[in-house]
Amino acid sequence: MIKKVYTMEDYNKVLELKKKGLSQNKISEITGVNPTSIWYWANTNVKPYYVSMKNRQRKLPEKSKKLSKELAYIYGVLIGDGHIDKKGGRIGINVSDKDFALNFSNVLKKWSGLNPTMNVRKVNGYKHKSKYDNWIETKKDQYVVRLGSVQIVEFLANKIDTRTYSWNVPNRILKSNRKEIIVSFLKGIFDSEGCMVYDKKWNKKRIDLRMYGRSVLTLKSLLGRIGINSCIKQYGRDKSTGMFLLRIISRKDLNLYNKYIGFIIKRKRIKLEEALSSFTRDAFDGDKTKKEIFSSLKNNPKTINEISKDTKKHRSTIRYHLKRLEGKKVKIIGKKIEVCTPNHVWSLI
Repeated sequence: MIKKVYTMEDYNKVLELKKKGLSQNKISEITGVNPTSIWYWANTNVKPYYVSMKNRQRKLPEKSKKLSKELAYIYGVLIGDGHIDKKGGRIGINVSDKDFALNFSNVLKKWSGLNPTMNVRKVNGYKHKSKYDNWIETKKDQYVVRLGSVQIVEFLANKIDTRTYSWNVPNRILKSNRKEIIVSFLKGIFDSEGCMVYDKKWNKKRIDLRMYGRSVLTLKSLLGRIGINSCIKQYGRDKSTGMFLLRIISRKDLNLYNKYIGFIIKRKRIKLEEALSSFTRDAFDGDKTKKEIFSSLKNNPKTINEISKDTKKHRSTIRYHLKRLEGKKVKIIGKKIEVCTPNHVWSLI
């Protein structure tokens, strides 16, 4: 008969029988442990799936129930890479980036006052099914962070929906006017699901986030509240899948993202910094360009080519601003022959 809850005694017995050369099915008959669990115990660092009564009874302090930066970050991670295990009475993540796992563990401890566990799961190229129903071959060691407490699980489960296809942004986040709360929530989401794209050959510099559900549109709105513009579209050829792609592209928005949100994960952070440092032109500053145009025209009327040389800005940029300032701050007063072509002469009004 297959057991439903396994203990360390079961674990040690399985490993002992495995060393003796018994098959998984034979060990299952003797111990009552599922053959799949036997394989994981024998081939990885996975241990029995159980929660002690002591951990289950741990209480969440009342002060932790108030919305804070730590709780907002936890909301974001649980919607992304995290999970709420109602049956097991715990929350946690299973990720390949140690810095991400360590940060999440520290945030959990600071928020709850309780000590999470963090273990390394040694893997050797086994496949597992992701929450998106596709099979992934895992080659990197996995860092497992868990915090066991029935009270914490009940509190969080009543505040957020973390299911892959029906997740949503908690009302507490949407109603908050505190910038630090919005930033912390977005940080949790992007640490989990965000992807930094930097390709020197094709000059690709962007941040992508792919998730199911129309709540991705709400993330776009939250980014807008801290001044970051993003574009969004349905992802993939089959639009019926319900997956959306959110993308941050412009230099200005990437700078703002780096300034306010950033990445905890080092490999993503390095890519973002490299992408930002690769921009060769100065960031676009329309007000600064207008002042430089006025300064160039202060003493003498000039053509677009002459203004371009003075300001060291491209002719198309100068033309763009002059057309929008015409009749308000500047005017055309004549023409001048430049390289056999007559060009308008501009002057201040």
